[in-house]
Amino acid sequence: MTNSRNYVFHNGKSGAAITVHVIVRAAKDEIAGLLDDGTLKIRLKTTATKTDVNPVLIGFLAKILNVSPDQIEVVAGIDGSDKLVAVVGLEPKIVQERILRCFNQSGG
Repeated sequence: MTNSRNYVFHNGKSGAAITVHVIVRAAKDEIAGLLDDGTLKIRLKTTATKTDVNPVLIGFLAKILNVSPDQIEVVAGIDGSDKLVAVVGLEPKIVQERILRCFNQSGG
């Protein structure tokens, strides 16, 4: 029996996914806390709304995680305050360590 199915391989990327809740019009850019469900609460100074806040969030996370903004993508919640963010090329453990270090330095 011959298999006539065409297989297509994709470039799988490894990394981490984090859930965030974004609050805009804050006094400063900061990680404000960790919610009970593990969601990261982030405050941003920007007055941007809906999808306009995504580049600001990506820039903030890139700085905290010490990665290029190209490695971060909002994959869900594009126009909401609750978002799922992918971080490509960084293991979840490293993402967690860098976020907690930043959170602890800011007095969280």
